[in-house]
Amino acid sequence: MSGTGRHRRPAAPPDALADLDQRVRAVADRVPVVEEGVARLGEGAVFLYRTTYRPDGTVHRELTRADAVGWPFPPPAT
Repeated sequence: MSGTGRHRRPAAPPDALADLDQRVRAVADRVPVVEEGVARLGEGAVFLYRTTYRPDGTVHRELTRADAVGWPFPPPAT
């Protein structure tokens, strides 16, 4: 297997670099960094997500279906 990253490992995808940046920020500032948003997976369900980067370097991820918290899905037709 031939890689292009450091030590001949495959290069990290851009999303992984964003996660690494948030993790380093949480550790350096010694405060949790929280990222929240909405994700749609294909034509299926809508999810709410929350990612917490903790000062000890750990990451906690939560993913909840929007209809489980009372958001109608699919949205009513207007």
